[in-house]
Amino acid sequence: MVLVAGCTGPTRTSVKFHGGPSTATPSAPAAVPSAGAAKPARTLTILGAGDELLHPPVWAQAQRDATSLGRSGLDFDPIFAGVKPEISAASLAICHLETPLAAAHGPFSGYPRFSVPPQIAGTLHDI
Repeated sequence: MVLVAGCTGPTRTSVKFHGGPSTATPSAPAAVPSAGAAKPARTLTILGAGDELLHPPVWAQAQRDATSLGRSGLDFDPIFAGVKPEISAASLAICHLETPLAAAHGPFSGYPRFSVPPQIAGTLHDI
């Protein structure tokens, strides 16, 4: 199965396994083995979200968020708080980070030669 996501919101696909072949279409009925007792269904949820594209106003907001929490540096967690429950609920979440990471303290740059704060990687990992 291949899942591709672009600049849209998260895409979720569920696949149910019943001890036999799986189905990649969530609405299709899953095959249940005919011999013996039926095994309980297991569900694998794959979420794709993409084009995490950081511009200078995004890391400026992360700096303001860190400051408001009494910390120095950058905190991207508040920016992603609204999507964390959806992404964290998936069995597998794939998020495409479109920009290269800079060294921990920069220099950071936006378009056309992106070099963004690596602290975003920790936030993406945590969600």
